[in-house]
Amino acid sequence: MNRSLLRTMAACCGFSVVASAQSAHAAGLAVPTGVEAKPPAAGKMLIFWNAAAGATSYNIYRSTDPDLPKDKWIKLNSELLTKTTYQDEKVEPVKRYYYYLTAVDRAGNVSPPSEVVSETVP
Repeated sequence: MNRSLLRTMAACCGFSVVASAQSAHAAGLAVPTGVEAKPPAAGKMLIFWNAAAGATSYNIYRSTDPDLPKDKWIKLNSELLTKTTYQDEKVEPVKRYYYYLTAVDRAGNVSPPSEVVSETVP
């Protein structure tokens, strides 16, 4: 396991939170896989993925810059997602978007990030 990932710090809502991929892994929480992004229509992007073992919900993040540190990406959901699909309707035509997900279990453990996928909106 990447030690720098285990020490990752994130500031959230004025609180300091230590992200522990090791405890999520120990809890049996898998990383989301099979992530795909497809534009079903102009101005929309559909993101879908396989259910992760141990997950009860998900978070989805977006960026237009794949090199931006992941803690700077925009979290698209205000509440945890319970389905394995998400439609992003705040996209611009002819622009490439990058997405990744994290899985969350009942105890609130968060998985490491999924692979990053990208697609251009028509």
